[in-house]
Amino acid sequence: MTMLISSEKGNPSDVNWRTGVCAKMVKADLCGAKIIVFDSNNKSLIGTKGIIAKESQRTFVVVNKKNESKVILKKNSVFTVVLPTEGHNINLWGDMLLYKGSERTKIKFKERGSLNLY
Repeated sequence: MTMLISSEKGNPSDVNWRTGVCAKMVKADLCGAKIIVFDSNNKSLIGTKGIIAKESQRTFVVVNKKNESKVILKKNSVFTVVLPTEGHNINLWGDMLLYKGSERTKIKFKERGSLNLY
């Protein structure tokens, strides 16, 4: 993930830069990425932080600081990926991640204005 971000030139606060990085992050393998559950149908998962240890087609297995693992459904969830650049994060919609990382590279995603979580 570090190489992905370092190859992107420009200002991280610029909208076009963030759009380009988001498009690449959706197709990236997210194992090892630090994430925070920003929104979910399961309200008890909101705010869960950790590192993605395993990714399946429909779930993430996240390990937190207490070395506990939690299974988080991707569908109807929004995840904040903490970037290695200081102070920058990207939100990813779980519905766009409903494939394994290796399968997401082959899929062309369409931009959507909003996502209904309820």
